[in-house]
Amino acid sequence: GELLDLLAERCPPLPPAVWQLRRTICFSFASRAATARAGELDEHHGRSADGLDDEAFVNNLVQMFLGALAAPAPATATATTAGSAQRRA
Repeated sequence: GELLDLLAERCPPLPPAVWQLRRTICFSFASRAATARAGELDEHHGRSADGLDDEAFVNNLVQMFLGALAAPAPATATATTAGSAQRRA
């Protein structure tokens, strides 16, 4: 969608397969982290072992998500010069 297109424009050029893999992993990671957090809060009556309030947890999760998407291409991947248009596949 629109958000991923915007992110793709601001991230370093990546081969389409690498961009797709990162998207898949990042969404899975964020979903699992949020689910684990919810379970922990339910189990411990609204308290989290990490000591972060909800806002700090979400801000940290977003920063980690963005950092993973914006990381440079792995040395073994050949970045394309076409940019974000090819990453949207």
